[in-house]
Amino acid sequence: MQGNKKAPQCPFYHIVDGKQIHSDIIQHNCFVKFYFFIPTFSEDGHPSTNKMALISFGEHTHPPPPPRKIPDKVKKQLTKIFTEFNLTDVTARRLLASPLLPIMLNGKTTLSSQHIALTNLDAINHLIRKERKRQFPGGTDILGVQHMMTNPLYDPYIRTAYQFDNGGFIVLCQFAMQSELLFSCSEIQADKTFRRTKCNEFEINSYHHSTNRIITLARVWFEADDMDGYYEAFRLVFNTAEKDVGRPLRWGHLLSEKELDKPYIKAVLVDEHGGQVKGLGKYLEEKHSKFKSEDHIRRIVKVCQTHYYRSINKLEKANLSNGNGHYKQEVNE
Repeated sequence: MQGNKKAPQCPFYHIVDGKQIHSDIIQHNCFVKFYFFIPTFSEDGHPSTNKMALISFGEHTHPPPPPRKIPDKVKKQLTKIFTEFNLTDVTARRLLASPLLPIMLNGKTTLSSQHIALTNLDAINHLIRKERKRQFPGGTDILGVQHMMTNPLYDPYIRTAYQFDNGGFIVLCQFAMQSELLFSCSEIQADKTFRRTKCNEFEINSYHHSTNRIITLARVWFEADDMDGYYEAFRLVFNTAEKDVGRPLRWGHLLSEKELDKPYIKAVLVDEHGGQVKGLGKYLEEKHSKFKSEDHIRRIVKVCQTHYYRSINKLEKANLSNGNGHYKQEVNE
């Protein structure tokens, strides 16, 4: 490979004896001479002619440069790999460092095995950006979600996506079938799942007794981790479910004994997050003004046992001061 004399090794990796190394660059002299005939320009900027000539003499004694154009067949295979890896997060370096790459390439360990031009990471990133723009023309943030909603589906999953005046946003994902399942649940669980996104991922789950599995009834993404954010989340989930099914949800603490013959929600399990509890109470008070927010919470909310004992264990590590209700943290000197 012909290269710069100041760079003794090729900047790209090559497979030698099953290992990735930077191979040495072998300089090849070329005695071909080129003559360029270009027009001259006058003081007023006009060229002497509108033509240019290039003449070369001699024969190239070095091998031709490697091909740079990637075949369409290889591009389609790479597109499939990008999608399987997760197109929203994939980069050339993450892909090459992933242990899943040999599985995607049927045992091969580098993308350069598909084509020599793929030794250049910029070429891989260019294909990633091109495919990402094709699949997500509106981006992968709230604007991208709103763009996806411009093409309504028969059974949509994304039901709501809008921004607040303060710049925050909220996105509700809930199938109509999930709304129907909500009406057959006696207990539901509100939980903030692991943060795999840049915002809060909030789920409404329930235990399905027929299959003995936890089922997801709705997912909500939003930024505000407070009462107002969870109020909007509960409002969207429950109002969307009532609209899909065509009747209101039945809350057990609001029913008389004569009305308990049909399915109803008798408990909402939370994880001791203050915003969740207050947001649910605000929604129920707005929807059913029979009770205040605190009364709704006291009658319907149940605390997760795991989170409850976790809080107790934290309090055991603190010293309670003399009767004033405040905790004093121990300090090991």
